[in-house]
Amino acid sequence: TFVTRTGFVFSGIPFTEVTLTIPLSRRADNGTYTCNATTPLLTRSDSSDVIVLEVPDAPRRPTITSVQPNTIDIMWIEPITNNDPIIQYTVRQHYENCNGRIIASTATLAASARSTTLQVQPYQNYSITVRAANSVGLGNYSDEVKLQTPQQRPAAAPQNFTVLTNSPSSITVTWGHIPCTERNGIITSYQVLCNVSADSRSSGNTTAGKVVTVSGQDTSTTVSGLDMCLTYECGVRGFTTSGAGPLSNNITSSSQTLGTFLTSISSTIYVTSGGSVSFYCNYTSTQGPLNITVQTPAFTSDLLPARALLSSRSGTTICGGAFYYVQLNILPALAIDNGTFTCVARSPVGRQRDSADVIVQDVPEAPSTPAARHISQSNITVIWLEPVNNNAPITGYSVRFEYRNRFGHALVTTTSLPPGLLSSVLFAEPHLNYSISVRAANAIGYGNYSPPLFIQADEFRKILWFVRMHGIETFST
Repeated sequence: TFVTRTGFVFSGIPFTEVTLTIPLSRRADNGTYTCNATTPLLTRSDSSDVIVLEVPDAPRRPTITSVQPNTIDIMWIEPITNNDPIIQYTVRQHYENCNGRIIASTATLAASARSTTLQVQPYQNYSITVRAANSVGLGNYSDEVKLQTPQQRPAAAPQNFTVLTNSPSSITVTWGHIPCTERNGIITSYQVLCNVSADSRSSGNTTAGKVVTVSGQDTSTTVSGLDMCLTYECGVRGFTTSGAGPLSNNITSSSQTLGTFLTSISSTIYVTSGGSVSFYCNYTSTQGPLNITVQTPAFTSDLLPARALLSSRSGTTICGGAFYYVQLNILPALAIDNGTFTCVARSPVGRQRDSADVIVQDVPEAPSTPAARHISQSNITVIWLEPVNNNAPITGYSVRFEYRNRFGHALVTTTSLPPGLLSSVLFAEPHLNYSISVRAANAIGYGNYSPPLFIQADEFRKILWFVRMHGIETFST
């Protein structure tokens, strides 16, 4: 806008004042501004430069010059300053961690800086950007440069490392995964190390330790081939492509951990009803005598029935400890003996329970009374339900078909059927009385016959009369 003001100065001399106001200056307003004054006698010009100041432009996308697991080197070019010198730079970096959290940081650098080294975390996806500032204010950030930092060795050990004794020569170890923020990459494998303890080495033992390597998805493994007379210190560590992380806290494992080891126990025992059950367990101990009891579904070794006999023996092991052997014999085996048999070994320092299953097998139960499904002039179809197999799969069926012929002679026929077939077609004559029963077989033998299905001649003839009257070939019950 232009504003003109006139008036008189000393001695009546007139004056003229012109003011130009630009309320919102822009970059296009940069340049030379001139005033021209003209009278009848002369012309005069006067000029002044106008410089519009703005925040700096955004720098170009920074350039990555070096990437390491823990550092990134970047450089950038000074942006257009827009008529006001740059006084500082701001570098911003951020990444999203494995828990979904955005981790961001900024660094303020001097106006002379054109590069910097950033501290970063291994195996993370970073976004980095730069902006400049002058006395007017902060400019815009540059376009982001994105990159992934290399992997590094894990920064922490696996968590919750535990050791469970299986036998005098083997242990099972378990652990939790390394926290995701400490993995520094993809865990490719875990390594369990069991070294002979310092106490065992001090006695002159030179036995080598054991190393077991499993995949990065596993959280347990078994270490076998340990010397039952030695003490071991075991730990676990994780690996990335860059190498091994720190070892977990060592756990000492030996035959003295619980004082007892199960050397062997009966596997699953299958016995025919009425036969003999022989169940045993064998322990070693280096921590004093063992008290071993046996528990079954029907009784305990403290209160044995007449059909059970418990025997035991003990001796010295090669490590100076003792072994204990307990055997339980049952004759005859009954259905109530089905279930889990357990040995409980107690020492002054601990207790251990070990179990095996006993399965008592018997011939199948008798099926329920069969039912007539279809009746025609020449045959009868009977069906039945599969009976209880008493712990041995059904291997077949036998159908008994009994009747007296027209001469009064008793005749019996049997038909063998495969397992899974629960029906049979029997050829019949309508003027006879029939008795039909079924029994099942398994590996133990044949069970009892079912209660018979009786079909009387009078009933048979009535059904056939109904069939003829209605013009159908078969009658279904």
